[in-house]
Amino acid sequence: YTVSESNIGTVYFRARAAGTNCSAIGNNVISFTVTAAPAAPIIVVDGTDTFCSGDSTRLVVSNYSSSLAWNDAASTQNDTLVIKTSGTYKVTYSGASCPSTAEMVITVNPLPLAVIEHTGNLTTCADDLPLLYTNPSVNETVLWSTGATTKGILASSSGNYTVTITNEFSCSATSAVTVVTIKPLPPKPVITQIGSPNPCQGEPVTLQSSYTTGNSWSTGSTEESIVVTTSGNYFVSFTNSNGCSAKSDVLSLSFRPAPIKPYITVTGKVNTCNGDSVRLSVSTTPVSTWNDANTTVNN
Repeated sequence: YTVSESNIGTVYFRARAAGTNCSAIGNNVISFTVTAAPAAPIIVVDGTDTFCSGDSTRLVVSNYSSSLAWNDAASTQNDTLVIKTSGTYKVTYSGASCPSTAEMVITVNPLPLAVIEHTGNLTTCADDLPLLYTNPSVNETVLWSTGATTKGILASSSGNYTVTITNEFSCSATSAVTVVTIKPLPPKPVITQIGSPNPCQGEPVTLQSSYTTGNSWSTGSTEESIVVTTSGNYFVSFTNSNGCSAKSDVLSLSFRPAPIKPYITVTGKVNTCNGDSVRLSVSTTPVSTWNDANTTVNN
């Protein structure tokens, strides 16, 4: 026999035996009382039934304040339960002859993974900027503390960098801080050419850096100045105490070819008397000067 709502109250039962042609009714009567079940607990979500990991919500029974038991064994609350994990949460009211239950499904979505990786040194010079990057999953978006939304960024200035990743559930996670220190470059050195601006081949020329120390010349020298005698492109790099370097402009130096050494030919006697003359001539033309200032002869 199944009890239904129509049987609420006192129900009487008497047994009856049925034969082929006759029946018999028992003398004893059995009665029992059917009690209506109490109203089911009404669960109200104080917050939302779907949220991100790390957050929480509260389930509150609005129509009962006592005689309640939740299926969360760790719970010590009565009419209120704090939820932090996914699951089906049931509450049973036992304040009447018959218990009544209600349940609520809670969904907790996972957080994305937010990690900053990098190439290069985080403490470096301004000409060697580090690349900061993250590896989002499909359907995840990126937002850097600089405002950039790309997977990677160049850290162009000193500071604290973070990245926030948001997944398809609109759950966000922010990375730990990555500290970047960018050291400024020194002013580039200036080369001063000491000597003839148009030197001849074999004539030494001094090239001097604007820095007294910390130099590295293209010749391999580390002195403040170098002496060169051949044509070429020369430059110097300067490195400061922070380990940052700057390179000078290239100085292109050209040496003019030296003329052919003149050969003097004597016409006449080498040993002659006073008043006689001797003709001296050279193999190259023109001749710039003779060491005899009184001569009017060119070559």
